[in-house]
Amino acid sequence: FNDIDYFDDDFVRRDTFYEEFSRRVGSRHTLDGVISRIPVQEVYLASMRSARQGHYDSSAMAVFQQACRHFSKVVELRRSITAAARAIDHVRAGLDALAFGMIVLDEDGRVVTANAAAVRACSADEGLSLANGCLSTASTSANQAFGQAVGRCMLAEGGTATTLRAPRPNGQSWMISVVPLPLSSAISTGRAPGALVLIGDGDIGRGVRREDLAAVFGLTLAEAELAIMLGGGGSLTEVARRRGVKISTARSQLHSILQ
Repeated sequence: FNDIDYFDDDFVRRDTFYEEFSRRVGSRHTLDGVISRIPVQEVYLASMRSARQGHYDSSAMAVFQQACRHFSKVVELRRSITAAARAIDHVRAGLDALAFGMIVLDEDGRVVTANAAAVRACSADEGLSLANGCLSTASTSANQAFGQAVGRCMLAEGGTATTLRAPRPNGQSWMISVVPLPLSSAISTGRAPGALVLIGDGDIGRGVRREDLAAVFGLTLAEAELAIMLGGGGSLTEVARRRGVKISTARSQLHSILQ
């Protein structure tokens, strides 16, 4: 079972075994089957006999052909696994770059995946913990609310999202959003609906810059400013008045933001 990059002419010249079976004098009895061919690599299966062993019979050829089909599937499976592992590494790197914690829960409410921010949040004695595959808070009431939120996500007829606060020892809070994770999601466990848990600092977002918001979501600076003011709790009428624009203009900008 050889890769042509390894089993080349230079290798044959250095190896006495392959030298014997590569002479062009009729002493080489082989069965060769290419089992995979891509632009940069050719993989083949080769079976060789000496002149003393003689030629292969039809039975041996049938076994060899069966082996070729088997190893062809092996090669394709190996490539698929390699590609999937590479994709997982890229996804994990992307998730670990997020500023907020992200945890995937399976249908039993157990942790399947946690990004770096979530692990940090749960390992710094900050009111959250990951133990025995479970996420919990230091507050009994918050823990109960979290369990109920996870339960609402698992409803067969369609779960609902919940956002709650979990107190931290420093007097601040974690903002925890629990969102249904359907089977169709690319990060679902694939057996039953689960839940996606997002963990953020309760104070995060207060310093959002309109330039950053515009760049990330493709908004104009005016639209980004409107979004920030609405996110701060102002009504559309109040925000329009504060910005000195007509309510119709504010509505039009809000429509663009939602689009």
